[in-house]
Amino acid sequence: MNLGPFLATGSAVEWEFNGPDSSGYYFITNTAGHALNGSGAAPAISFNTTTSSTQNNNTRWRLVKAYQPVSTSVSVPNNLSFYFTNQGVALSWSVDSNLYYNIYRSTASGGPYALIARVSSSTSYTDTAASSNSVPWYYVITGLNAFGDESGYSTRPPPPSPLSGVNNGLAPQSTPVTPPILPTRLKMASSIFLNGRLI
Repeated sequence: MNLGPFLATGSAVEWEFNGPDSSGYYFITNTAGHALNGSGAAPAISFNTTTSSTQNNNTRWRLVKAYQPVSTSVSVPNNLSFYFTNQGVALSWSVDSNLYYNIYRSTASGGPYALIARVSSSTSYTDTAASSNSVPWYYVITGLNAFGDESGYSTRPPPPSPLSGVNNGLAPQSTPVTPPILPTRLKMASSIFLNGRLI
């Protein structure tokens, strides 16, 4: 059986599905009066055409819907946390059923948030563009499924205790450290004599 070129038109390349019959099979015919006919056994099956009036096991076809099990659910990611590192702001969150995650960032609490990255099947991300810890950075993430359906924003937890060293939802600002003043012994640069005696 020969195939026509792309975008070819005419009765030889215009096919119709006729049926189904009582057993759920279809007959694939074109307007030129030909039916699709298969012969042989898998994996060596060949195709040709026969008259559209021919109806046998070689001309009966059943439509099988392609099925690929994928997750269609989408959920709001949980337990978002992040902190400053030498490379930027490191974010992490809990494992869930989402296939992708969108990372959003803002310099104001509550947004508006700008999309900065999308990661696949990961529960961590480092924002290397956030190079200064003198600016408060606010983050939220969303989950996506295989069809691109997106969840709502994750919850931005309140800042933790300063003792933890990690600021959830707000990257910490730098705190200047004043070095302590240590006692120091001073030595005289020269000696002083008075009436011939060393003072």
